[in-house]
Amino acid sequence: PQLGTHGYNAVAARAYLEQIQTRMAALPGVRSVSLVKLPPMGHAVSCQNREINGREVLMYPNWIAPDFFRTMGIPLLMGRTFAPNERNVVIVSESLARRQWPGESPIGKSMQEGDKKETVIGVVGDAHINAISDDDAVEQYWPVQQDDMPGMVLVARVAGEPGALSPAIKNLSESLDPKLFPEIRQLKLLYRDSVKSVEQTAEAVSFIGGVAALLAGIGIIGLVAFTVTQRTKEIAIRLALGAKRTHVLAAVLNQFSLPVLLGLVIGTGFAAVASRVLRKALFGVNNLDPASYAGAVIMLAVIVLISMLIPARRALKLDLAKTLHYD
Repeated sequence: PQLGTHGYNAVAARAYLEQIQTRMAALPGVRSVSLVKLPPMGHAVSCQNREINGREVLMYPNWIAPDFFRTMGIPLLMGRTFAPNERNVVIVSESLARRQWPGESPIGKSMQEGDKKETVIGVVGDAHINAISDDDAVEQYWPVQQDDMPGMVLVARVAGEPGALSPAIKNLSESLDPKLFPEIRQLKLLYRDSVKSVEQTAEAVSFIGGVAALLAGIGIIGLVAFTVTQRTKEIAIRLALGAKRTHVLAAVLNQFSLPVLLGLVIGTGFAAVASRVLRKALFGVNNLDPASYAGAVIMLAVIVLISMLIPARRALKLDLAKTLHYD
């Protein structure tokens, strides 16, 4: 928990954090340790509405130590990270830079924050560490200051199984202050918990979609079978007059081509509208993903084609003499 809740002032909190950060970095398997005010998927999240070029988006601010991006594996795309004790500077995410200064380099630009101006010194990749379900969210980072220390949280990147280091970290904390009981949370477990309900919903939707596709296929088979039955005499006469079976088959299938085409177009349109809602709940869902739409259209077209071919091919195997004699 943050040190401010345990009576630490800014000076005492900084001393404690510097000591435990140095000792944690010396543990076997620890690659990097840093500080952040609002940790990824933590208990506290801060966001604010920001209008950028006429479009309103959610902006997630954070206060970090200079090596935070290296610890979290967030790429530095342009410029530099913070220097120790630096002030009046800011680092922005790639999406924020692209929206705020389209086609321009944001390095050296000024951003107004309250009554002071801050200079953009770097651009980092979109992390969405506290907004995994909102691709429109943007991020902004400020350097941690002395007064922020009581509210800071340690984050560490380790090699191997993170849980194996928990006892060593607790021992370090106890050696510095026996009254503290650090809460150690693994990011991968937090991520699994946060997307568990979404994954269950996606699985349910996929199952329902599969059942719907199956029922649609059965319905099409029945419709084509009924239509072919109504055209049995016509098919028999065409075959008796020498028409090729492939031509007759094409004529039967062509009757359904327009309704199927209209259904695919209308269905794709509804899917695009629905995906704008889904992308707010499912991480990484793009409502304009050509590969996904192409795959779905091809799959449905194949299902429809197979559903039509089954009764149509059966009709071509009619006994012409019996059929014409019966009619």
